[in-house]
Amino acid sequence: MLFIVLMHLWQLGSPPLSGTEGHRALTAHQMVTRGDWLTPHLWDNVYLRKPPLQYWFIAILEVITGQTGTWIWRLPAVLCSALLGGIIVRFTSRHAGGIAGWCSGLAYVCLIPLWLQSRAADIDAANTFFSVLGALALVELQDPNSSPRQNITRMALVFLGTSATLMLKAQAAMPIIVAAWIGPWLMHRKINRKPWDWRLWAPILLGVLPLAIWMGMIYQQFQNQIHMADTRGLSEMANNVTGQIVDYFRALLLPVQLFAFSLPISLCLMRFPNWLAKAHTPQTNATTVCRNLFTTILFATLIYVLTATHNPRYGYPILPLLCPIAGIMLKDWMTGQLNVTELNRFTKIIGIFLWSLVILHAVLAGMLIWQHGVQVLLILSVIIAFISAVKSEIHLRRKQSGRSLIFLAVTLASLTIPISENLNFKKQRGGYMAAAALIEETQTEPEQIVLARKVAYDQPELFYYAGRSTSALPRDIQTLLQTYTQATLVLHASEYDVMGESLAPYITSKTTIDMHGKTRLWVVKINAKQTTPALVRP
Repeated sequence: MLFIVLMHLWQLGSPPLSGTEGHRALTAHQMVTRGDWLTPHLWDNVYLRKPPLQYWFIAILEVITGQTGTWIWRLPAVLCSALLGGIIVRFTSRHAGGIAGWCSGLAYVCLIPLWLQSRAADIDAANTFFSVLGALALVELQDPNSSPRQNITRMALVFLGTSATLMLKAQAAMPIIVAAWIGPWLMHRKINRKPWDWRLWAPILLGVLPLAIWMGMIYQQFQNQIHMADTRGLSEMANNVTGQIVDYFRALLLPVQLFAFSLPISLCLMRFPNWLAKAHTPQTNATTVCRNLFTTILFATLIYVLTATHNPRYGYPILPLLCPIAGIMLKDWMTGQLNVTELNRFTKIIGIFLWSLVILHAVLAGMLIWQHGVQVLLILSVIIAFISAVKSEIHLRRKQSGRSLIFLAVTLASLTIPISENLNFKKQRGGYMAAAALIEETQTEPEQIVLARKVAYDQPELFYYAGRSTSALPRDIQTLLQTYTQATLVLHASEYDVMGESLAPYITSKTTIDMHGKTRLWVVKINAKQTTPALVRP
């Protein structure tokens, strides 16, 4: 766990917010400043695109530490990633011993796609943590011989995983929990509980209650104050997960993408049937757990495909389920329990992965040096990666598998430096540049209120870095003119197309700002007491 924390704390607070990070971080920050922990707000707009658990995590950290900023906002993701690594190690160790647990932890760290969500102030890391927690507890609950005390503990974990997952992403985050509930029995009916066993379905059903209660309270608030609510975000929670026909065709690529993104750990799926048949006869507790995890992975992938999930990022919660399987298979490799053929194949796979890391490291560092100049830290990290890879290769040839994996971990950890630097440069090209333009356009009259709606939803960090607060744009122009005699409007291009003609008599100046070269924003200053034609500045 400490190893994972140290990996992801590197420059955690330096890149600016980007993507949907601002939607989580700024909404949580406003929970603290407004004192309203029930209804999320994004600036002055009610924001219900996601349930509130991620906002609560960030807000609680702000209250505890008394600090705010990107470092605090991203810390929950690091902690969730570290806790998940510890849970995977503990789960595997309990069923296959300490060596297998250590190997499963290393396999988890090798899932490089998860590094990005572990360094962001977004929902994904927490969602992966809680959904995998629930799935692992369900896999253990499948054992009909477990004691009542074990059943109670595992049911509590299933409830926690289900309720937290629903409070993070609603129904969109449930495939691996559903797969762990039904899949093992469908494939191995003789050794697993039936899905209608109350010990399996009861904690899942109870896990729905927190989301239902929160939605009921929100609905009641809307009933009383409907004029203050913007319910645009509710559509995402109300819609089905399914998409259009083209989405189903694109979803067929999801298994291939997940397999490719999780290499080399996903190679264990290819070797799993052969390993299971030759390495473990008769069946042990470890092989039963591996069977159920393997089945859960297959059924979860099928559910994602059937629900037209085509963005591989949404399927990332499947990937940690590979780690206990990989850890148990690596343990057999380390302890000499594999036959000669399988032993040689595992050794080759580890060697290929080791030097692939070095090549990836050198390419990333070279690109950064080419674009931004020589950096001592990047060169030092490449040297460390190369030296540790050579040491790992030497131990691999001497069949000292434990030492080889330790140096492989060092090589892997050094890769965080170029990856974090690359993210830093990419993010700095976004929010800061557009915010600087907004500051320039509003600095002459900073006392004026900035009104926005769609822009505040799409790029909330724009106003944060510009040092400007924002209020909700009234739904009709007459209310706007009656409420604000003078104001600065920041409008999305689509909003300006609708409102521009009606606002024209009251516009004193208007300016365009490009966001990332893709989106045009209009900064429009109005005066309700005058009807002078606008001065347009590109």
